[in-house]
Amino acid sequence: MTNLRHEWTGKGQGLHRWNTIVSGSFVDHLMDNLLKPLDPRMMNMSTAAKTQTYGARSEATFLLGSRLLYAGIDFRQEEASGDRVREFLMGPMMGKTVIDPVWQDSRITNTGLFAEYHFDLGRYQFIGAGRLGFNQARVNEAAATFLEEYPDPNSSQINPAISVGAIRPWVGGWTTSLWVARSQRSPGLIERFIHYVPVGLDPYEMLGNPDLKPEINNQVDLNIQKEYRSGRIQFSVFGSLLNDFISGQKRPDLSPKIPSAPGVRQFVNLSEVIMAGGEISWMQQWPGLLGSEIQVAYVYGEDRERDQPLAEIPPLDTRISVFGQYWKNRITPRITWRQVLRQDRVSSEFGEKTTDGFGLLDVQVGVQIMKPLRVSIGAQNLFNEVYTEHLSRAVTGSNPSTRLLAPGRNVFITATFDLGR
Repeated sequence: MTNLRHEWTGKGQGLHRWNTIVSGSFVDHLMDNLLKPLDPRMMNMSTAAKTQTYGARSEATFLLGSRLLYAGIDFRQEEASGDRVREFLMGPMMGKTVIDPVWQDSRITNTGLFAEYHFDLGRYQFIGAGRLGFNQARVNEAAATFLEEYPDPNSSQINPAISVGAIRPWVGGWTTSLWVARSQRSPGLIERFIHYVPVGLDPYEMLGNPDLKPEINNQVDLNIQKEYRSGRIQFSVFGSLLNDFISGQKRPDLSPKIPSAPGVRQFVNLSEVIMAGGEISWMQQWPGLLGSEIQVAYVYGEDRERDQPLAEIPPLDTRISVFGQYWKNRITPRITWRQVLRQDRVSSEFGEKTTDGFGLLDVQVGVQIMKPLRVSIGAQNLFNEVYTEHLSRAVTGSNPSTRLLAPGRNVFITATFDLGR
């Protein structure tokens, strides 16, 4: 990974700050089944992936009296190449080796212009933002079967985005903010160009779709917050209408490359999806150097095209923490209870199964042994609860709905030594 940053700071009005970042990351990844216990072992298989990501962003900040303007340009390019090699050890193809171009030497380039403007009008603060993006997608080594499905896989798309928000403080420590936005995104490398590889949360082999339309999100957010001497209460809700939502759809007419896979799922656009949810948090300082925090989060998703729940939506999640700060913050105990409800709104298209609810208790205490040394000891899942997260399931062809159990009781001790103290 590489990262180069330049920052210039001025004085007074006009151009106040100018930031520029240039970055890159290079990943060489190999995944195989050589250490997987298979009986009988039908084939040896390895999948290579070489990815390169380049990016640059230059942003200027302007002070215009009491108003503020951000403006800039950004660039990002992603490339992926690599093949899957299958060596057959048994069956009618024993002794043969097949090479599948799973990444197809694909590339996506994003270039964008953006701006954000802050200004006050009475007791209201308004923020307006906009972006215009240009997206180009290319595939350099397309598989023959991919070209049969998509004769012209290259494409270019223009993605506009705009948002407007207003913030209003009130008497008594209350603050409200309302945001309205419309944005769209082009599909990524996997959604466009992956070629018969299980890249999701189930073992279905995924087939990319370069004909995908950009996903459009129309969203409204409302935030209400109250701050007082000993705490803060915050309430946030959102509602979103998504058009051309990018999801997956089973293709019974296509056969997977790996016999153990249950089938092929292709990326498609869903005409209309609704998502809504919210979060409530309450932080409170109590007498005796005690504090508490409560967080409740919930998301609702509905696939209106197929008239069923949206896939991969977690259930309602509640976290309650009680903590203390003693002896000038040298001893800091914390107890956290997490309660997750049952999730029975599941997608039949994705073969989801319902997940039971669960409750977890975590405890820990931090001790400042000396000025630079801090030690923490604690236990996660203290009662050794047997549970599984809704989004965790085994990727196996024989039983794709099998859940992966989360870790049981975990006792830990950590030590942090800060040379700066």
